[in-house]
Amino acid sequence: LVGFPGIKCYNFMKMRKVGCVSLGCPKNLVDAERILAKLIQKGVPLTSPEDADVVIVNTCAFLLSAREEARETIEYWRSRGKKIIVMGCLATYFKEKLKEIFPYIEGSLGIGDLERIEEVLEKGIFLHEKEGNNYLPSRFISTFPYAYLKINEGCSNRCSYCLIPFLRGEHRSYPFDLLIEEARVLVESGIKELIIVGQDTAVYEYQGKRLVHLLRELSSLKGLEWIRVMYFHPLHISEELIEEIAQNPRVVKYMDIPFQHCNDKILKLMNRRISKEGIYMLVEKLRRRIPHLTLRTTLIVGFPGEGRKEFEELKEFVKEMRFDHLGVFSFSPEPGTSAFHLSPQLEEEEKERRRREIYDLQKEIVMSKNRSLKGKVVRVLITRTRDGEWRGRSEREAPEIDGEIRGRGKVKVGDMVRVRIKSAEGYRLEGELV
Repeated sequence: LVGFPGIKCYNFMKMRKVGCVSLGCPKNLVDAERILAKLIQKGVPLTSPEDADVVIVNTCAFLLSAREEARETIEYWRSRGKKIIVMGCLATYFKEKLKEIFPYIEGSLGIGDLERIEEVLEKGIFLHEKEGNNYLPSRFISTFPYAYLKINEGCSNRCSYCLIPFLRGEHRSYPFDLLIEEARVLVESGIKELIIVGQDTAVYEYQGKRLVHLLRELSSLKGLEWIRVMYFHPLHISEELIEEIAQNPRVVKYMDIPFQHCNDKILKLMNRRISKEGIYMLVEKLRRRIPHLTLRTTLIVGFPGEGRKEFEELKEFVKEMRFDHLGVFSFSPEPGTSAFHLSPQLEEEEKERRRREIYDLQKEIVMSKNRSLKGKVVRVLITRTRDGEWRGRSEREAPEIDGEIRGRGKVKVGDMVRVRIKSAEGYRLEGELV
């Protein structure tokens, strides 16, 4: 727990132990860490969900699959006899209907209502605001030796398939000085890697301070080894930002840029506001200006209007670009988005078949790239140890999505060590300490 000034107790809360389950993306996880810190400040006893009286389920509602996961999680913990508080995007998505759908829950908390968590626990009220004060200064750190630093909220890009503006509102950036102070406390607590997240990190701006200024200030924090930035919209990557990533030794040479597709017709239907030529020019520039760049992207297959010609073009794009990491998703028609009304909509079986084709293509690329790492020495941040075995990540891997490097030796979590890659079997990398 970092960054909190003092503790105040509520007697009723002492009698009810609280646990939390956070679903969805790292941005959601930061929200959960903030409300847990606030509860600790108020003297609320926290425990695992298994041992809790009340379980806070922090939900994602970005896709139908995410809403189904949230429903199953809520019902699971209810079946275990827990009282349920729903927080996050599901509360915003369903609003007043949430109580009708889940009549047994005790309360809800929208993403704009984080500061009111104790009211929800005390009074059983239902809140569903998407814009409000969700920047709380304290954090209960659930990851180590890395932590996420969420720098903005909401999105104004209006991609045709995306619910984020509906769920989290228009883009707004968090105060620059508060972010620097939050990062300082995190690093002083032992965090070695800060991972910058937001709906679109490249558009961060607060009172004239942009993302480049934030990176420069963060890089001066003593004890911080790496700064990793996620979620760049390709349209907003400036020359200044490219130069900062290239020249700043604390910023890892890793960029996560969701391109979503390459065909000009599909990109226009998606309202991505970038062309295939623009994507090629951007990738060429990044690889030329940032030596040894690791490039991650995500793609959507089965978007309305994606015929065989457009899909074959996407496959050639994947072969040619040879991304280091790639996530591929089937299009999900979400009510409330303009893409929901587009036609023709593909059958789920066809979308899944296309997703597997892209996945198989990328798997071969990743295996080839991993084999080329054999014998190379990389810096690795140790993230787990057990019985003489360790796992960690190099600059090339973001947590949870890009895999790990494994080996044996005497190290501890948080160590930054040099590792020689000795084998690469598929996605799995094995290394030895040097």
